[in-house]
Amino acid sequence: MRLSVFRIVFLSIQSVDAGTIEEPVKNLRETLGIDVDLFTANYMDLNDNPLLYQELVTHTQTADFIYIRSMTDVHRFRKFDQYECVLKTCKAAVMLLSLNLDITLQYRSLFRGTDEEFLKMRKYTLERTRNNDLGFLTLAAKFCGFTDSEPAEPEIQRPNGIYHKRFDRDVALEDYLSTLKPDTVTVGIIIPQ
Repeated sequence: MRLSVFRIVFLSIQSVDAGTIEEPVKNLRETLGIDVDLFTANYMDLNDNPLLYQELVTHTQTADFIYIRSMTDVHRFRKFDQYECVLKTCKAAVMLLSLNLDITLQYRSLFRGTDEEFLKMRKYTLERTRNNDLGFLTLAAKFCGFTDSEPAEPEIQRPNGIYHKRFDRDVALEDYLSTLKPDTVTVGIIIPQ
């Protein structure tokens, strides 16, 4: 197990801000006691800022792990082809994950682990939860030699149910309905998965 700093680069090529990884990284530090150096970047900022792009390249060249999330087209990041050349020559483990499985598989070769390791890590990114984010980073840290810890199994979101911020995640319909006031309007929204 390494005693140095775990250097992570997170690039967001989607509408979700790259800063969303800061809390899971904080949890990784607290849970496993790993010292983490994190560099984050959003594709929109990189498209318009050559100095920030150069900073991304510099961090990439010294990183242990690079995590790229792309909604669909990686070329929304206009310098992606140029950056891909940097990724191919860096020493880091690279995970490029997209909602579009074809894109994920197109860049699978950037990850230097086995198919089994790749698929195991990918399972943690399919359902975005706090525990899955921590599990993903724990596996990344293990893959890069910073821990021997194994994360809990990935959480699976339930396919249906009631969500209300003041209720338990698995509140039963009867329990929820019993709390409603008959003389007030209640609105429910159905969100298909």
